[in-house]
Order: sequence, then structure tokens, then C-alpha cells
Amino acid sequence: MRADRSSCKSGGTLALRRLLVAILICAGCREERPAPKIISLVGRVESIKLNTGQVEFRFYHEERDAEVVEEGLVTKETEIRIDGRVVTLADVRRGDRANVVIRVEKDRGEIEYVATKVEISRGAPATQPAAPPGS
Repeated sequence: MRADRSSCKSGGTLALRRLLVAILICAGCREERPAPKIISLVGRVESIKLNTGQVEFRFYHEERDAEVVEEGLVTKETEIRIDGRVVTLADVRRGDRANVVIRVEKDRGEIEYVATKVEISRGAPATQPAAPPGS
């Protein structure tokens, strides 16, 4: 009986070693992606697709020395604020002027722009207290 147990132990140990070697080899096979680039842009919302989260944004591109329109993605993790209030993509309007923080992701040669933060200022007038009676 002891011989059977020791052979099971050595066979199990050998299988475990093979598994660890395979994991280490495969871990080295993965293609390392560079850290995503983070950029900040100021511009205007051109179009919004609520069902997909796709937003077209017009901004001045310094390298091209021209105004361009690029499409990006707003996700459920994107923080959106209008005049300091947290809102959803449904509250954003075409033509809104926005400051946007974007994560530039590259996957298999494709570039995707993902908004992490959107700040819109519509310049809502401050509420003023009512004038006292008789003034």
C-alpha cells in the first residue's frame, strides 16, 4: 500500500511541476501592452449615440493645426458633470462645450478613445435671493 501512495505522490508532484512550467511559459507569451496614454481636450459635442455611448467631439488638434472631429466612447464608468452636478450621457446636448479627459487605448492596431471624465459648463445663472419687500 505504501508503494502505491508514494507513486501517486511522485506522479502528482510531477504533474504539478509540468503544470507550473506550462503556466510560466504561457505567461511569457503574452504580448505586453503599453500603458494607455491620457490626454485632456477642450471642445464641443457634435453628436451622441445613447444606445452605444459613442460621442463625436470637435476640438483643435495642435499637431495637425486644424479643428478635427473624433469619435470616442462614454462608458458607465465615465464621470460626467454639468455645472458641477453629476449627470448621465442622456443629459449631454449636441453643442455643449466640454473639458474631456480621454484614455487612448490601442488594441491590435486599432485606436479607441475612452472618456474617463467629462466636465460641461453651461453657465447656469446663479440664483439670487429675492429682494426684501419695499426695496
